[in-house]
Amino acid sequence: MKKAIAVATVLLGTAVGPAALAASDVFTPVAAPQMVSDLILYPGAARLVEPKQKAKVDASVTKIFGAFNIKCSSIEEIFWSTKTPQEKVLTGFKVQMDKLKYTYEVVQRIKTGSVIKINAGKQQLHGLWDYSAKTTMLALCK
Repeated sequence: MKKAIAVATVLLGTAVGPAALAASDVFTPVAAPQMVSDLILYPGAARLVEPKQKAKVDASVTKIFGAFNIKCSSIEEIFWSTKTPQEKVLTGFKVQMDKLKYTYEVVQRIKTGSVIKINAGKQQLHGLWDYSAKTTMLALCK
């Protein structure tokens, strides 16, 4: 398990990791993730538009989930800029999860966030919270 945490820490710190998003990256607003469409996200949520940058982030996130033996058939990342306080994003997530009667638990804490398991009705998926100097990211893995 220590190896997995080390791998996750290294991956998130690399130039292709989620933490490396530049201010020039192109985002589009999003209200709810496609994977859990009834989960309304805290205002200011957005997703990457540029396919090459999205592919880099997908690859990095896939490696992080892989370090914890979590296989993904599809991945979706949602971002908030640092203009939106991290605690408000997390509180909004918790409020919505409670409202929908969905549950989640932390599978593993990592240096820049945590890996979570989500039970969303009949659907079970994993998530990754990543906090960087530029963004807060929620990646969903199904």
